[in-house]
Amino acid sequence: MRRAGVLVGVLIAAMSIAKLAYAEEAQSAAAPEEKPHPQSPFAEIDTNGDGKIDYNEFLAAHEKKIEMRFKALDTNGDGFLTQDETMAAKERHQSASKQ
Repeated sequence: MRRAGVLVGVLIAAMSIAKLAYAEEAQSAAAPEEKPHPQSPFAEIDTNGDGKIDYNEFLAAHEKKIEMRFKALDTNGDGFLTQDETMAAKERHQSASKQ
């Protein structure tokens, strides 16, 4: 009798696991991974187009932003930031914030 109870328990567990696996498979088949719109900021950063941003893609995107910011601050274009350039940028930022 005890053996039959254990067997029933194992069968119920096996059926539950099978049901969960089937549900997971059905869900992944029903909801394919969506690719971002080709002109979205995400797609611009996801350079290999796999629908995910890896560390190197993330880093490259931020390096571009940093380079653009540096060039905007380096008003004389000599490749260096002076205290005058940073102070002028701070003043421009403060006056823009007041408007």
